Amino acid sequence: FGRIECALAFASENLRADREVVLAAVECDGGMLRHASGALQADKEVVLAAVKQEGSAILNACRELQQDKDVVLLALRCLRSRAFSASHLAMTQAVVCFPHFQKTFMASVAALGEQAPVA
Repeated sequence: FGRIECALAFASENLRADREVVLAAVECDGGMLRHASGALQADKEVVLAAVKQEGSAILNACRELQQDKDVVLLALRCLRSRAFSASHLAMTQAVVCFPHFQKTFMASVAALGEQAPVA
């Protein structure tokens, strides 16, 4: 675990549900969205901040936001701009390895008229 991840991973439930704390964490490391409360994983502003920092953070958003046009487009833009980064590799692996996410992601991309990243 990195220092930021440790701070949120081992935080109390109250802190994981604190919008200000989680927003600060995801702005430093988008992957910290996975440690946020369910309510904050469904908060579009928090999710967009996480995805902006790390495209693969879309994996930790609620299902509804995984299908949200703004969130999907931002994830795609982030992944395109970091074509060979760890975020791209994580997203590619998620699309290939997790059937639910693959179905959701591909349906969202198809609805947007975009092409999915090639694994």
